[in-house]
Amino acid sequence: MDRKEFEKLSKVFLTQFFSLVEEHYKLEVQGLEIDHLCWRCARDVDYEYMETKLLTMGSLFHKSRHNGRLISLIALDESIRFRDQQIKLIELPAPKKSKSFPNGFEHAEFVFSEGLENLVKRYSNLPWITKNIRKAINPDVKLTHQGISLKFHPYTLAHVVKNLEQD
Repeated sequence: MDRKEFEKLSKVFLTQFFSLVEEHYKLEVQGLEIDHLCWRCARDVDYEYMETKLLTMGSLFHKSRHNGRLISLIALDESIRFRDQQIKLIELPAPKKSKSFPNGFEHAEFVFSEGLENLVKRYSNLPWITKNIRKAINPDVKLTHQGISLKFHPYTLAHVVKNLEQD
């Protein structure tokens, strides 16, 4: 996979993502930053392949083991531009042994700094998944529909990684 193909796939995903945000859930996200996109992998060999390909498009921002699997964050040399967004970070988790995902984009994450509880209250009619809302590190809330997740975090992943490294 080259940059052109990756960018094309990202724009197809982002079109579906924003359709879900605006038409299905009717969320007002004007002014919110998309922090990153997440590319899921079906197998470990797919993770290794995608990491190699993504590293030709950028550099390794951070890599760590989380819940028994590797997660790479790749900072793209050139941002993916979509609407008013410029997305520079790609999250690439190795596959979970207990869950199966097809290869491809799975979620995008917005930074919502006004309190995740406030977001859930504002849109209380939506089927929020709030199991991670009280996590000490990188709390989130999400909505999932037909294999696409919309996630909201109070901080960027870069901020979370920087603060983890200082501890």
